[in-house]
Amino acid sequence: MINFKKGFTLVELMIVMTIIAVLAAMSFYGLNKAQATARDSQRQSIMSNVRVALESYYSANSYYPGPAAAATNWSQVTTDLVSQLPTAPLDPCNGGTAIPATGTMATCTPAAYSFNALTSAGGACTTALKNCASYTLTLTKESGGT
Repeated sequence: MINFKKGFTLVELMIVMTIIAVLAAMSFYGLNKAQATARDSQRQSIMSNVRVALESYYSANSYYPGPAAAATNWSQVTTDLVSQLPTAPLDPCNGGTAIPATGTMATCTPAAYSFNALTSAGGACTTALKNCASYTLTLTKESGGT
């Protein structure tokens, strides 16, 4: 009688390890995509809060905040809206980081925030002239799209 040892061959173990690695890679991709989508939802909430604060600012001043000399639009609007926003907007990237003055997130690219104030004729305006009659808010999402 021949005595066979019970167990798995090296080839069988390699195949199982390969299948596990492929499944793990697929789940990590799905998890990262889900996390980016969740962060984008939080960013949309931030933009909604900024929109409400802009309307509150307009009600109080009869014009929207605009850029000042040597200031980017995003940093100026968040400075002007301090009294209307309960807290400074924090991007959900890396557990809540401050949004840089440029509005572009360095670590969660391509996430970016943009604010642009316009006159009633659609031209450039400034807070100093009190002629900002409209605005555009743009969010570039980490998961793609605006």
